[in-house]
Amino acid sequence: MDGEQTAAPVEQEARTLGWVPAEDFKGDPNRWVDAETFVERGHTVMPILRKNNERLESLVKQQSEELNKMKTLFSASQESITELQKVHADATKAAVAKARADVMSELKEAKRDGDVDREIALTEELQELKTRQVEIDKPAPAPTQPQQQEVHPEFQAWMNENPWFGTDTRKTQKAMGIAQILRADPENDNLTQRAFFDRVMAEMEGRTRPAADKVGGARTTGGGGSGTSGGKSFADLPADAKAACENQGRKLVGEGRAFKDITAWRSYYTNLYFQ
Repeated sequence: MDGEQTAAPVEQEARTLGWVPAEDFKGDPNRWVDAETFVERGHTVMPILRKNNERLESLVKQQSEELNKMKTLFSASQESITELQKVHADATKAAVAKARADVMSELKEAKRDGDVDREIALTEELQELKTRQVEIDKPAPAPTQPQQQEVHPEFQAWMNENPWFGTDTRKTQKAMGIAQILRADPENDNLTQRAFFDRVMAEMEGRTRPAADKVGGARTTGGGGSGTSGGKSFADLPADAKAACENQGRKLVGEGRAFKDITAWRSYYTNLYFQ
């Protein structure tokens, strides 16, 4: 103890950094250095270690923030596609209900006019619409526990050609969002594997846009059912439709969601409503 108290200042500083005299050193004797050398190395190495540690801590924090952001974006994307599927389901139900009402009205006219052939044709169409109504009223199947699956060779080949997927957060989220929107449209059911991946890329590059949803088995009106709004705008929607659009937009508009802004969502909803 007395030795420590009377030791030179450089030796005292060395001891605070972990240095010990040669007689107390437990490691390889060849690696022992005197107090002056130990302190000199400490002054040189410690700032470097401290800076490296700060850099690593910053990197870990950044990666943690990026991971949390990706989780948030994925959650928003899942919520968005669920809401978009509900929108399409509601639109389909409304279209089928309107088509049935139109057929019923025409059927009454055919009976009144004694037009047997038209009455038969309308009766068959009404039966088709009733069948369609039963299908869309069926409850959705309960979700099953996802199983680990191997990556399909065509998807793996596509990822090899597009190395940004999974590494570029913004582009990856955009591709996932586009893929979910395409999958929500029944008209894309025939798109599988490579054809589907290529369609996603085409959407990202702005060459095409998702096809408008159409009601299978339901009657279309105006322009052969082109799926356009016929020049209608959001302002032309009735009050209840505007309210529904704004309410659904909360889950469909924003970063990681189906639509980047409210204008795009309103345009999509208006086309769907007046289709």
